[in-house]
Amino acid sequence: MVPEIRIRLVSGIGSIFIPDEVCYRQGTTGDGFKPIFDVMDTAGTAANGKPNRDAFHTNRSSAQLVSQKRCGMSLIEDLLLTLPDAPITDVVIGLHWTAVAAEVDGELRCGLASTLAGSHEHGGEPDVPEAGSLQDRPGRALAELARDREHPIRCSIGVAAINAMLPPLPPGNYQDGNAEEMIVQYGAGKRVVLIGHFPFVPGLSAKVGELSVLSLNPRHGDLPASAAPQVIPSADLVAITGMTLINHTLESLLELCSRQALVMILGPSTPLSPVLFDHGVDLLSGSLVTDRNAVMQVAGQGGNFRQIHRAGVRLVTVERPGWREGKIPS
Repeated sequence: MVPEIRIRLVSGIGSIFIPDEVCYRQGTTGDGFKPIFDVMDTAGTAANGKPNRDAFHTNRSSAQLVSQKRCGMSLIEDLLLTLPDAPITDVVIGLHWTAVAAEVDGELRCGLASTLAGSHEHGGEPDVPEAGSLQDRPGRALAELARDREHPIRCSIGVAAINAMLPPLPPGNYQDGNAEEMIVQYGAGKRVVLIGHFPFVPGLSAKVGELSVLSLNPRHGDLPASAAPQVIPSADLVAITGMTLINHTLESLLELCSRQALVMILGPSTPLSPVLFDHGVDLLSGSLVTDRNAVMQVAGQGGNFRQIHRAGVRLVTVERPGWREGKIPS
C-alpha cells in the first residue's frame, strides 16, 4: 500500500492527501519527472536538509506543474477536497443552466453550471434518480456527482454544487470584468485559441492577432474539437469554456497548452478557486450570484445567460498571483 502524506498548499486551498511514492512534479529542463519534494523551495526544507512535508511550493511561474496523472488526483477531486459538507437548500435544473443553493457558514450561496442534457429517453434508468429530493442530500454527496462520466446532467448538478460551496474569495482577490475584455486585452496581436463558441466571437477576430474557435458543434468558421492537438500547442492565449469541466475534457485540453501561453477558463460554470491555478490556469473569468432567488427562478424557467445575468449575476475575473512572469505582456 502506498503511504499517504498531508501537504499544506502555499496557495491556501487547504490540505490534500497524495501518495508520496507516485506524486511527481514535471521539471523544465527536459529531464522528465522529478520527485515532488526535490523541487521545493527553501521554505519546504527542514533544518536537517530533508524536505519539510508541511510545506509545498505551487507557484506555476517557475513553470513546474504537478503531474496529475502521476498523482492520481483529478481537478474535480482536488476541488471536492476544499468543500465543507454544507446543507443544500434548493436545486434547479433549467433548460440552459443548473443552479444549486447551499448554506455555508450561515450564508446562503448559489452556484451555476451549464445544463448538459441526457438522452431524453422515457424508459430505462432515469438521468436523475433522486429527482424531487436532491435538496435532501448532503452537500458533499451532491458535489460528488461532478465525477459522473456517464450522465452529463448529474455532472452539471455536481459542478453547480461545487460552485455553491467553494470557499469565498478574499476581498480584493478578484476584479469586475468579463472574459471578452480579458481576451481582447491580452490577445491583441497574439495567436488566440478559444474553446467554445461564445456570443462575442463574431467581433473578436478584429481585436486579436489570430483567432481559432474550436467547438463540439462547429458553426461557420469554427474548427471541430478534434483539431485541438493541432492548434492549442502553438497558441499564445488559450481560453477554455468552463463547460469542459462538466464534460471531463478540461484536463486533456490543459495538457496541450504551452508553458508560455496565457491560459484562462471562462463562463459561469468556472469554479472561482485557486485549485485551478495548481493545474496550469492563469485567469478565471466566471460569475458570482448576487441575487440567489431571482437567478434560481430565471434558471428554472429556461432563462439563458443574458437573462440570468440581468437577474443577479456579477462577472468577475480572478488572476493567479505572479502569472505575468514569463507570459505575454499585458
